[in-house]
Formats: sequence, structure tokens, C-alpha cells
Amino acid sequence: MGRLCIYAAAPAAIALVPTAFLESAGPVCLITNILHTHCPGCGITRAVSCIFHGEFADAFHCNKLVVVVFPLLCHVYFQALKAEYKIFLKQTGGNIIQEKEEGGLSGAA
Repeated sequence: MGRLCIYAAAPAAIALVPTAFLESAGPVCLITNILHTHCPGCGITRAVSCIFHGEFADAFHCNKLVVVVFPLLCHVYFQALKAEYKIFLKQTGGNIIQEKEEGGLSGAA
């Protein structure tokens, strides 16, 4: 259940971090810091943040690869969420409501 909650809360957490905060921080890209040049991935974090905030033109300006990367990230995210949900269902026996009702009945007796 813990991982499932983390996967479900991750988009909300990303949406709460303002893009300006990411822009104010220095670059964390190893290639940029060592070679003083931009790599193809530079700006993708800001671009994804811009998409979460509905700023699509800014996202494209930060990194044009966001058009490809964001849909791939969404696909991977939903596949992981689906896998965790299947594990959760397997652990709970697939019927959460029935288990709660049974627990309530046995607790009352």
C-alpha cells in the first residue's frame, strides 16, 4: 500500500514545486558542470515542471525533447502504477471491501 500511495502522490508533489524554484537552482547536469556545454537532456526537468503547471510554450522553450520525453514518462509512470496496483490486489485478495466488512463483524463479536 505504501508504494501505491507514493506513486499516486508523486504527480501532486511535482505540481506543488514551482518552476521558478527549479530555475533559481544551479544546473545539476554533470556534462554542463564539467564541459560547460548543454547536453540534450538539459532543461527537461524544468520542461516537465512547466507542463505540470500548464505552461506548454515555456516547456517547449526549455527543451524541445519534452514532446517525446513527457509522453514516455507518463507511459512508464502508469505502467508502474498498474503493476503496483496488481501487487496490492494480490496481497489483499482482490476484495478490499469484503475484508473490511469481515473485520468489522469479527471485531464486534
